[in-house]
Amino acid sequence: MNFGNVRRAILLTSLAFAICALLVATVSAQSVSGVTGVVTDASGAIVPGVQVTLNDTKTDRSFTTTTNDNGAYTFTNIQPGQAYKLTFTGTGFQTLVLSNLTLGVAKTETYDAVLTAGNVSAVVDVAATSSGDTLNTTDPSIGNVIDTRQLKELPIQIRSSPAALIGLQPGVVGNNVGTGSTNRVGSVIGSRADQGNITVDGIDANDQATGQFAATVGNAPIDAIQEFRAITVNPAASEGRSSGGQVQLVTKSGTNQFHGSLREYNRNEKFAANSFFNNRNGTKRPKLNRNQFGGNLGGPLPFPNFGDHDPSDPFWKGGKDRLFFFFDYEGRRDAQQVNYVRTVPLQHFRNGGLAYISGPTSGPNSRGCEIKYKAGMHHHTHSCTSHRFGSRTHWTKCGFVEFR
Repeated sequence: MNFGNVRRAILLTSLAFAICALLVATVSAQSVSGVTGVVTDASGAIVPGVQVTLNDTKTDRSFTTTTNDNGAYTFTNIQPGQAYKLTFTGTGFQTLVLSNLTLGVAKTETYDAVLTAGNVSAVVDVAATSSGDTLNTTDPSIGNVIDTRQLKELPIQIRSSPAALIGLQPGVVGNNVGTGSTNRVGSVIGSRADQGNITVDGIDANDQATGQFAATVGNAPIDAIQEFRAITVNPAASEGRSSGGQVQLVTKSGTNQFHGSLREYNRNEKFAANSFFNNRNGTKRPKLNRNQFGGNLGGPLPFPNFGDHDPSDPFWKGGKDRLFFFFDYEGRRDAQQVNYVRTVPLQHFRNGGLAYISGPTSGPNSRGCEIKYKAGMHHHTHSCTSHRFGSRTHWTKCGFVEFR
């Protein structure tokens, strides 16, 4: 017996079980989408019994259902994404194909179909030219989906989280409105900022330690996020347990084709404004050289060929149509100069002089006082009086210290 092969088989089996357990745990908690619609003929009459097939062209995964007596069909628990295709096949009607469809996270998209009488072998292909949202007719929730294109093209200073873009939603107080209260940043429809709920692929990712709006326990780089939806009003029971906004992030995933990217973002002081106090004091802009870089790669993941098989078959099976992976790395390096404001002693204190007010010289309402200071080994006492004008008290100059 070759113990080397046995150990390798045990190791690969354990690794496969670990990957499967991770995938099952992830799939069971994913934020999902759905599709619904009504099928009619050219006269507007409903058409029951039509076979409807939903196909994910990126992974070649298909789902099939049939329209009911009301001509309606529904697909639930579908992975959000782009490049979906709907195919409608009915007896006595031409086959209708709706391609290049987009399914948004935490939404049920509505795609109605009108069939044309004719030969079933004839195919009518209708391609969507935009990824615009469809009308939400299934629940009263209000919230927009920020898709891959918007995440990629909208300018964001720190790309470790898409939280800055959540302020684009109506009713959300973003961090760019000039509010002085940190707790207001991220307030949704008047709720407290720490009452929001954020998930990544359906998994609770709230950072309870900081309590900040849309803060996750780990970084969620924008280039690893496929899309997200922020529900501001009327969230469903499946959306979360908080009274504030419900933010659902979906990460990118692998497909049948290998795809990846490299990125580098640089920011320096030449593109930053100086502060008011630096300009007033004649201080130059602090030096800054920030580099955010990384890359990602996704595609089919090969897996061992377990079980009974032909010995001539390869040990590794291709993951196409079966198993996929996606990896993203995000790095950040800052070389930054910081200006600090500090309280420093005046010249007389540096010379050894210590002055303080000892209090009224006599009577509870007396405005007289004594100024005592120590310079070197000599003690000095001066008398001074205060003069009140309205609600303010002005002290006269006593010795070398002026109190105001």
